[in-house]
Amino acid sequence: MRKDRSDYRFAQTKRRRKPWLIVLAIIGLCITLLLVLYFHDTRRSDLQIGKELDSYKGVAVYYNGINGSQSHGKSYSDSGYYYGYKWQCVEYIKRLCGGNSTKRVR
Repeated sequence: MRKDRSDYRFAQTKRRRKPWLIVLAIIGLCITLLLVLYFHDTRRSDLQIGKELDSYKGVAVYYNGINGSQSHGKSYSDSGYYYGYKWQCVEYIKRLCGGNSTKRVR
């Protein structure tokens, strides 16, 4: 019978600790979220959509914003070849391959 009482006490203690763990986890998540939002906004404040960030082999890399799925128009070569939506990764690869070689990416 003594074993049953100790198991009962352990179960009661374990139940009492759970709400504190949940509260601490929620507070930790809130602090993490606030820090991420704060540093995310301060790092991106100087970037404008369409701003040239860098270039590789003479092909410019442009900033397309936080929402990568947002469209900023279509991109065409001087000869009329359609690269894709402006400043997307596929459009960049097509500009890189299409502008520096005779092969076209389809």
